[in-house]
Amino acid sequence: MDIIMRVHLQKNEIKKREKGLALSQIIILIVGIVAISYAFGSGLKEVSAGDPPVDDEAYDWLFGQAVENSAPAITTKPTVSVPPLIGEFDDPLELESSDITSITSPKTIKPGFWSTAGKTAWIIVKNYGYAELAGQVTNFALSWIKDEELKDSISGGVKWGIFAGKTIYDLFKPTGLLKNALGKVGDFLGTKLGGLAVGAPVALLYFALSYSKTEQEIVTFTCNVWDAPTGGDYCEECNNQGILPCSEYQCRSLGQSCELINKGTTEELCVFSSRTDREYPIISPLDAALPEGYSYKPDNAVSPPNRGVIVWKDGTSDGCAPPFTDLTFGISVNEPGRCRIDKTRSPTFDGMRIDLSSGLKRYNHTIDMNMPNTEALEEAGIETENGGEYQVYVKCADERENYNPADFVFKFCIDDGPDTQAPIISGTSIFDNMPIGHGQTSFDLTLQVNEPAECRWSHIDQPYKDMPTGVNCGGNLHEVNAQMIYLCDTTTLTELKDDIENKFYFKCNDTSGNFNKQSTEFTLIGTQPLVIDEVGPNGTIKDSTLDVKVTLTAETSAGYKEGESTCQYSETGEEGTYVDFLNTRSHIHSQDLYLAEGSYKYYIKCTDLGGNYDIEEAEFYAESDTEEPMIVRAYKDGSDLRIMTDEKARCVYSDFSCNYLILDGQEMIVQNDVEHYVDWNTNINFYIKCVDEYGNQPVGDECSMIVRPFDIYSSE
Repeated sequence: MDIIMRVHLQKNEIKKREKGLALSQIIILIVGIVAISYAFGSGLKEVSAGDPPVDDEAYDWLFGQAVENSAPAITTKPTVSVPPLIGEFDDPLELESSDITSITSPKTIKPGFWSTAGKTAWIIVKNYGYAELAGQVTNFALSWIKDEELKDSISGGVKWGIFAGKTIYDLFKPTGLLKNALGKVGDFLGTKLGGLAVGAPVALLYFALSYSKTEQEIVTFTCNVWDAPTGGDYCEECNNQGILPCSEYQCRSLGQSCELINKGTTEELCVFSSRTDREYPIISPLDAALPEGYSYKPDNAVSPPNRGVIVWKDGTSDGCAPPFTDLTFGISVNEPGRCRIDKTRSPTFDGMRIDLSSGLKRYNHTIDMNMPNTEALEEAGIETENGGEYQVYVKCADERENYNPADFVFKFCIDDGPDTQAPIISGTSIFDNMPIGHGQTSFDLTLQVNEPAECRWSHIDQPYKDMPTGVNCGGNLHEVNAQMIYLCDTTTLTELKDDIENKFYFKCNDTSGNFNKQSTEFTLIGTQPLVIDEVGPNGTIKDSTLDVKVTLTAETSAGYKEGESTCQYSETGEEGTYVDFLNTRSHIHSQDLYLAEGSYKYYIKCTDLGGNYDIEEAEFYAESDTEEPMIVRAYKDGSDLRIMTDEKARCVYSDFSCNYLILDGQEMIVQNDVEHYVDWNTNINFYIKCVDEYGNQPVGDECSMIVRPFDIYSSE
């Protein structure tokens, strides 16, 4: 559909055309005349003997012809006002031309001293007044201009030019003291030329700032159904919004081939994902992932089309890393990809067993590994080459499941020298400083270490040999996880106590006899029972809709962190039927429900991080209230008119009709929620409307009640 819109374009400069150029020259001339006129005219009081002589013929011709030579000679100049310059002055200044005293009789001049044109101009200026002449000249010029905005700007410039010139002249001319103080600057400003020097720039400045030109142009727009641009050149811009995430709508609006990946995670990305994409991600080693003291070196021994690098230990002759040390390296891909690693080759991506970055699609992936020694690898049946070389294989797939058919290979050299480092406990099955349930006396724990070892623990920090409880940690490499970390057998921590910190100390000894001299401390926090202090709602819950809004609530205390917990609700109380509150994981919990009218019973269960829990019940009746309040009684009580409603309400009144809004009514004073009163007045009728707390009220021009007060008088 074509829509023709008339667009008003405001332009803040005069169009540079021939007409505009000529007009600007006229304006400058007019402003100059005006500025001079006030500079001269405002200070001229009488004709001195030094004035140029006036020719009689020119004088008679100029002023006598207008009265057919019958008027007496003009000997005085009447007081005149400046003609309006296309509208009234915006400022309070009233400009008046000065009185001019009698003109001396014409004198004969030397031939050729004045041209006829010069004599005529002098007489006009002398007898008509500078200001009036300027106004007439301006009006004459403006009468040829059709642009009203241009007229206003020129007129304003002339007015302010006259004002500036006259002000400067009047300020500096009368006093010799001021002249003496200011020197030549004062002399100059007190002359006719000084007034011109100020008035003309002021006039031009006003014109330049005030004039604007409005034009009309016709622009045609075509409105079509919007669609995202083809391709995906701008997809990545959605990822550069600082702390603001990229939404799926934003992503798809940037291009028809833009797609949001890693949905539902904190790493959502907008990427180009063409349906015709057949190219797999290109893998490169990530330098930033390497720890200090390591570097990548090209691996020329990798057979094409495979590619790879050697992770090199700097400062060594063979680049080998010490055994059982943690090593970090990584990869970078040219498009976000999901990458996997394995210690054995696989022709397909699905055949790789270990996901990197928890399966997220990223540009960069970091790999953390523990380097086992050659003996451990051989015991696990994994062959090494050249006395300790070990390698892993990486494949990456993009959003279209295109993956590199060839492998990217990382090679390591493990030092075959003796193991001189003690084992490292790198993790536990739960985090340190976690709470446990009230009354719990034991807890099963699994340790993670970086090499096969025998570990021990105790309630006090003591030497390894004195610790009583032993734990076997990984006899062979088959018992390691994805990061090459050995898993220990589960051990049971005992003698746990409530409401205190239960500390345990661990030390390990490897197969080479290296043992920890410093303990690894681990703490479990004993807690109090969790208590649900209050649940709701109870009683009757009303709403003005068919589905009544009911808010389940709970408040908890004690337990872990003074009642910080997660609450759930169920209609049966059976395990597996509980649903989490929407607002929970705190001390105060709530959940909104919308229920049909009827009786309800809900079981509310709250559980803290230590496993402490409590269960309470909430019983209530949901009532749908769609009826407006009823006035059940109206009566006079002393000097008051009182009414009573059948439910809690707010009542207002009008004294003219029922056709008004509750918000516009005059408030009645409420007492005890259902009693309302106002001053008794027999001179008016009370048109009363009442609204309850659910918004039920009379509709349209209906009232809850119309009361007409009157008094009954009895006579004896």
